[in-house]
Amino acid sequence: MNKEDLIYAAMASLNISNSKINNLLKTFGMPSDVLKAIENSDMRLEAILQSSDKILIETKLTKDFLNKIEKRLNEINTKVITLYSENIPERIKNVFDLTGCFGLFYKGDLNCLNGKTCAIVGSRAADAYGKRVTHEFAEGIAKAGAVIISGLAVGVDSISHEEALKNNAKTVAVLGGGFNKIYPAFNESLANKIVEAGGLLLSEYAPHVLSQSYHFPVRNRIIAALSDVVLITQFKVKSGAKHTRDYAIDYGIDFFTPVANLYQESCSGNIWTIEHYPGSAIVNIDPILSLLKLEKIEEDKFENLTKDEIAIVTVLKEEEKHFDDIVKETGLSSQTVNVLLTTLKISGIIKELTGNFFSL
Repeated sequence: MNKEDLIYAAMASLNISNSKINNLLKTFGMPSDVLKAIENSDMRLEAILQSSDKILIETKLTKDFLNKIEKRLNEINTKVITLYSENIPERIKNVFDLTGCFGLFYKGDLNCLNGKTCAIVGSRAADAYGKRVTHEFAEGIAKAGAVIISGLAVGVDSISHEEALKNNAKTVAVLGGGFNKIYPAFNESLANKIVEAGGLLLSEYAPHVLSQSYHFPVRNRIIAALSDVVLITQFKVKSGAKHTRDYAIDYGIDFFTPVANLYQESCSGNIWTIEHYPGSAIVNIDPILSLLKLEKIEEDKFENLTKDEIAIVTVLKEEEKHFDDIVKETGLSSQTVNVLLTTLKISGIIKELTGNFFSL
């Protein structure tokens, strides 16, 4: 971390918004130039900072404070990369160029950004269809070797990261707050697994900063800017995922959304997007892999199944089913179906949903 990186990290650690810091850097250049401007009472500061902000920077950004910030970041294995760093990866340069962001905190391996990248985002409250599509699409994309980018939220984001990990692919989580305040808190273990597997956590926010609702739409511009292609598996018309789509449009990045039920509110974002951008509609991952120039890894999950197991899988191919319906449609006894469902769950071929429903 060079001097400019350290000053940037220190400014971000103060109670000053990222938008103000970015405006300062747009106006004055390097972080050290911002300090000089404050020292010299540059008149241009009046349009950006309140007097309390100037006092805060002037009194806080001492040599001792900079040393304290550097020590604290080292203790929590967190680094910072800025527009002023050496050897900036191309994808991070792309983020800085497209988003107006001047710096990012990170944990993990920046080298994982060297691969082909696909953002997978969507609803926090995905229904059974959205979960199934996300599982299947993310699995195929991960197996093909793409790096999966998402936001560590519940629902689609978590499924996407988990599928990447399960299939030995790298994954990158872009957070809406600091690393010491993972949101949601129960995803802290998932965040740790991402780093341990050679993936990456990124955030515009200093480690102590709490996630705020308005951080997430802004965060989504970074998800889009990191990606070769964006996939939105399920979302409503009014949702955070639409911001990722809109940023992809602004940045000229290809985006896709699976076809979905016309009458499900949970898929209203898919339907609106397909209506207005017909070329975004997909029914499988082939167009994504074609753009990424990756090969689909075919795997016959059902090759070694018994006749009765195949009967259950066949019933579930169309849609999720209740246990009683599986018994009725297969003609098998309740006891047999119960045993076979357990076996198929352990094998990872089917999933158990709430309410005694099951799906592939």
